[in-house]
Amino acid sequence: LSIAAKWVAITIDSYTDNPTGVAMGIKALQTATNLTANEVKAALVELMEHNAIDVTIGPDGEKLIKPYLYKERYFKRGEKVVIGDKPTDALTLPWDEIAEKWGESCPHLPPILRWTPQSKNKLRSALKNADMNLEQLYKSFKIIGATKFLNGTGEFNATFRWLISKSENLDKVYTGFYARSFEERRSYEAIIGGGDVNQKQDNAEDFYR
Repeated sequence: LSIAAKWVAITIDSYTDNPTGVAMGIKALQTATNLTANEVKAALVELMEHNAIDVTIGPDGEKLIKPYLYKERYFKRGEKVVIGDKPTDALTLPWDEIAEKWGESCPHLPPILRWTPQSKNKLRSALKNADMNLEQLYKSFKIIGATKFLNGTGEFNATFRWLISKSENLDKVYTGFYARSFEERRSYEAIIGGGDVNQKQDNAEDFYR
């Protein structure tokens, strides 16, 4: 894919909150990407030829565009998330799955109710700068849920907004910076090793299964 096509796909995805797609015309994409009308049109044709976007008609008659770029290849197979200009860059994330994993691992913290273009871009940036993939992100959620300082049962709440506000927060969580007690270190090691959290257990001996 050309750089213009990938930039258009990124732009469409960043504005897509509705699972059926976003209504963006040529002029709107021009404004968002600083490309010419002909460049936008050519990019859309290229994306359609590569099955990277789907165009449907919404209930109000507007055209809805939904990006599918690299999703199957990069996320169902668990490969590393990379955001940039290479032909193999992943340009979208499984937003619903991420929200579900957050809710499962951090039940005492505010859930992710919706994705905004800003929150999507912040998560992409945090993952890229921390050099992390989805599996590591989900482990970070579990670490937060198992760490008293972060999990919403203490004075500080490690909200999802806080986690993605800068890559340093994500990196500190994943490297166990906040897991300081013996039980928290044991929980941290279990998660990093692939263990699963049983949030409902009160007995520390049964916290992990």
